[in-house]
Amino acid sequence: MRVRRFYSATAGAALGVVMVGAAVLGCAPELSLPTPVGAGGEGGGGAPRSGGEVQWARALGGDGERAGTSVAVFDDRTAALVGRLTKAEDVALDDESVTPIGEENVFWARLAASDGSGLGLKRFGAFDPQTVNALVPDGNEGLLVAGEFSGTLEFGGEPRTSAGGRDGYVARLDAEGKELWLQPLGGIGFQAATSVAATAAGLLVVAGRFSGALHVGKDRLESAGGSDVFLASFNNDGVLLWSKRFGDGFDQQARAVAMDARNNAIVIGDFAGTLDLGGEPLESAGDFDVFVASFNALGEHRWSKRFGDAGPQRAKAVAVDGAGNVIVGGEFGATIDLGGGPRTAGEHQAVFVAKLDSTGEHIYSRVIGEDGASLGQLLVDGAGDVVVAGGFRGDTTLADGSVTSAGDDDVFVAKLDPEGGYRWSHRFGSAGADRATGVAIDRDRQVYVTGAFTGKVTFGEKRIEGGEGTDVFVTKLSP
Repeated sequence: MRVRRFYSATAGAALGVVMVGAAVLGCAPELSLPTPVGAGGEGGGGAPRSGGEVQWARALGGDGERAGTSVAVFDDRTAALVGRLTKAEDVALDDESVTPIGEENVFWARLAASDGSGLGLKRFGAFDPQTVNALVPDGNEGLLVAGEFSGTLEFGGEPRTSAGGRDGYVARLDAEGKELWLQPLGGIGFQAATSVAATAAGLLVVAGRFSGALHVGKDRLESAGGSDVFLASFNNDGVLLWSKRFGDGFDQQARAVAMDARNNAIVIGDFAGTLDLGGEPLESAGDFDVFVASFNALGEHRWSKRFGDAGPQRAKAVAVDGAGNVIVGGEFGATIDLGGGPRTAGEHQAVFVAKLDSTGEHIYSRVIGEDGASLGQLLVDGAGDVVVAGGFRGDTTLADGSVTSAGDDDVFVAKLDPEGGYRWSHRFGSAGADRATGVAIDRDRQVYVTGAFTGKVTFGEKRIEGGEGTDVFVTKLSP
């Protein structure tokens, strides 16, 4: 039997890791990304190079509301996709379709490498809400999913029941989407697993937020008030190795986690108040600030950093390259200094991307869309290039000058070189609401992007059309 492996991060490094239209617009000119701040100065510079050409694009249609959450790629370059399915309507993939039985279910799909045609479609969930927040390779031939649920949780195995309110979970699935094991993360209060990452050896770390009490295996964690950060490590069989809680009476949450080749976990998130992660306590400057922290394989603190001012800042995605450098992405308003000097957003929130070395020291930082943008996900490929995807609205500095969305939010996808300069970038969108939510990169460095769209959208020469409500798109781009 052939073993399928997944790729959604650095090849050769540890795996892991974060808006109905009528007018149709396709691939726009190259996006302009303002010069990064860093030791390299220009950060790659020069004229934009070709890349990111659309290989194929497709929709997962039907009626109702659905959105692609995350995508991962097998070693045979087929893609696995999970997303949200709501409003008791179906989702269709070629000749297959599934219908939710409750308020909010999860769908799983597998797509062919050559043209995105359907290779399988499943629905998971019961009558109560079940959500997937993260999908990553498990370091072997399967997938890890993390999320939250109320009532009953199921991925094809034995159903689990929430302990009260909304609970978190982490599960391991095989290449066909079958449950191998499932670990609820619950208690009295609100719990959510927001991210999961794994190494090739099968070690995994889950990150999230909780209030009240959280049961992780045999461990019980209690929040200090508001929402606290939790981290938990499991082996490949789902056995708990350790768990940690961080926070005070204010709100703190972990949003994404990645792992390096030495089994160190890098977790990012945002916080108010004081956050003691095991080193020098971090103090918020006013609103929510960004934190980035590294822990070793035993859960011991290595280093931690805070970034932000009195305005709102939010970290959303993290990746680690083959050299152990940490790439962090998020959103901010007002001003943020990521170690290379202040960067300022316009009237609306902007996206930041920062590269730190293995000890958390600044290498470069840059801003995408100073006049309004949101981050869906970022990943790093085997050459150290960073792929960033998200959405923007209105007039935004995304091209060699100003780029205007077709109406509501549009999709952007950009690739940065190891110094932070841009390789290529593109915009896709219609008069409706379109946004990217997930990215995967295969071993040939081809890029898969998923997200949500309304109406009709053109990707390169491929025009896709949705039904009523919000539909899922998946597109494959060249390196």
